[in-house]
Amino acid sequence: MFVLALAALAACDDTAFNSHQVVVEGDGYEAVVALMDANCAMCHGGPAPAVNLALDGDLCEALVNVEIGSGILVVPGDSSASVFMDRITSVNAPMPPSGVMSDDNLGIVRDWINNGAVCSTDDPSERDSDTGDSGSANR
Repeated sequence: MFVLALAALAACDDTAFNSHQVVVEGDGYEAVVALMDANCAMCHGGPAPAVNLALDGDLCEALVNVEIGSGILVVPGDSSASVFMDRITSVNAPMPPSGVMSDDNLGIVRDWINNGAVCSTDDPSERDSDTGDSGSANR
């Protein structure tokens, strides 16, 4: 995790991210997209996103059931098993680098994950029946 944090900081200088976090209102996928756009995409976006994690596009494709060296970024239905949630709540190496996001913002992400990490275009009733895998339809 330290290497990931160091790489992210090296890829994003102090002028590229907000010195404060933008608090987002709402819930679900749309609120998560707004939150990532406002707080994360300045470093994790564009043609060369920090640590090759693009948060300025399809978040489900970038995060849900995506395996990295330390685990799965977002495990639908289980924020405590999601590496992404660990990363954005880390006080030792906060993301964004300006500090851990507000409890309200963290709650939006946590609730989205715990509620199945459903994308706005997903029909949750079709996820399990079509694929047998609750994550495949997210990607």
